[in-house]
Amino acid sequence: FLSNHISLVLATIFNKPVPLHLSLLTFKPGSTVICTTSELKAIVQVKASAPTLRHVVVCDVVIKAQADLDLCGQAGLQLWTMRELELVGTKHPRPATYPKVSALSFLMYTSGTTGDPKGVEITHANILACAAGAKDRLNRGDGAVCFTPASIHLSYLPMPHILEQIVQSVMISAKGRIGFYQGNTLKLTEDLVELRPTHFVTVPRLLNKIYDKVIQAGGSSSSGGGIKGWLFKRAVQTKLANLKQGYQAHPLYDKLVFSKIQAKLGLDRCRFVLTGSAPISDDVLSFFRILLTSTITEGYGQSECTGASTLTDHDDVQCGTVGAPMASCEIKLVSVPEMGYYIYISIRKQLITKRHRYLVTDSVHGDVNKIPVNGRGEICFRGPTVFSGYFKAPDKTAEAFDADGWLHSGDIGVWTLDGRLKIVDRKKNIFKLSQGEYVAPEKIENVIKASVYVGQSFVYGDSLHAVLVGIIVPEAAQLKMLADSLNVSGSLIDLCRHPKVVEAVHKDIVAVGKKGALSGFETVRAILLHPEHFTVENDLLTPTFKLKRNDAKKLFSTQIDALYDKAGDLVAGKNIKQGE
Repeated sequence: FLSNHISLVLATIFNKPVPLHLSLLTFKPGSTVICTTSELKAIVQVKASAPTLRHVVVCDVVIKAQADLDLCGQAGLQLWTMRELELVGTKHPRPATYPKVSALSFLMYTSGTTGDPKGVEITHANILACAAGAKDRLNRGDGAVCFTPASIHLSYLPMPHILEQIVQSVMISAKGRIGFYQGNTLKLTEDLVELRPTHFVTVPRLLNKIYDKVIQAGGSSSSGGGIKGWLFKRAVQTKLANLKQGYQAHPLYDKLVFSKIQAKLGLDRCRFVLTGSAPISDDVLSFFRILLTSTITEGYGQSECTGASTLTDHDDVQCGTVGAPMASCEIKLVSVPEMGYYIYISIRKQLITKRHRYLVTDSVHGDVNKIPVNGRGEICFRGPTVFSGYFKAPDKTAEAFDADGWLHSGDIGVWTLDGRLKIVDRKKNIFKLSQGEYVAPEKIENVIKASVYVGQSFVYGDSLHAVLVGIIVPEAAQLKMLADSLNVSGSLIDLCRHPKVVEAVHKDIVAVGKKGALSGFETVRAILLHPEHFTVENDLLTPTFKLKRNDAKKLFSTQIDALYDKAGDLVAGKNIKQGE
């Protein structure tokens, strides 16, 4: 907000890896970096490639340590605390110099899932368009505006996350209030209870964790035979049944059961939840709708179109779609012949004439029965929310757009008959098995996560092999219960290595895959249970919590070889090892 007040351009960088992200920036004379003391060494490392960088502001200390002063001084950097900067601003105020709407507002660096991060140039016009589109969609039809001066937002997503940037822009425009979490996601529940936000902007991973804890607590009460457990189970069943008829509220169960859970979670005055960045399961989405009796909105977009392009309506209780396009952008689907995805079906007549009609049914992507659709293809964007280009990367910018100015997302979607967009596949993360079948691993991972034993997964295959293998991070509590039922004991590491446990988890994954209508070649034939979560810290997730497949492949290369040996997938009588 302050940078906009005097027409400064912000460049947001993820805290890992700091040297890489900073080295991609071209600093103007007198440029400033705001950071915490833990990043000082990394900033000093890139000073040689950024000679115009002069100032560093640390925001986590009041008194500067002499070691930090010496470190910055030797690199030719002036070190400030945030308080010192505030005092200088008080003594030397600058008049407001408001930017033009066409001016650059910030560089939003991508998380670098498939390569080096790219600087997405976001203008003030982009932000205004996206904020207007979001407010238009989220403002309730009954007149109760979602964003007001009384609105309270808990900020815990990284600031380089485009979703967090847009939500804060909307909050500031509505004169709402923003609270910041303690910096530890393990204490996020404490922050929620303390702040009691009026809305909650989050990602599915956190909602999954909350869901598991609530269901596990309710299930424990139920298995004990108590009245509380019976009441919880009855309340959930009744409200889920009512939800299918379009009803979220229940006077009795909301008062006796769900209001108490809301208070414990700090969500007792939450009017709506906005989730995005990754798919959310139908079970989790429906549960939060009956738990909060409020709007649960799912959105879709990417940094290049300022974060949000579609949002579900406030009264939408369907699952599996990301809603309709916002008023601030256009969306179209484009055929992807190499994946067999077409917008139209060709109808030939008399060998010389050809006409087309929209694809009207789709029986792929986990739906056993054909579902009515209005075409299937790659999702493309156009409009005032679409970025102007990548920072100092004209070749990458040209690759992102087609000749008609449409931004290609790399995601595959279908239109439902009522105009909702359904994400069904990913164009970029595909590979071909040795028998010629194309595989989209993200699709399979989204299906098998329905297994109670799967916390995270990495499905792997390549063109030298005919089957898939998987690295599974199990849900520890569920794995322990499974082990108890098999009379197996030990630590989490011991359970992950025990053949009986691995076999039982694999059988459940295969069963879930069949239920989700995975084809035979999409079945994971061998698995390894890995006791450690994929995280940003161990470089297996990007800062936006997407799996870094190349890094995962390198880390688990030996285990992947062993899994192919176990699966008996041989090429010319032997297993082709990773790297051969």
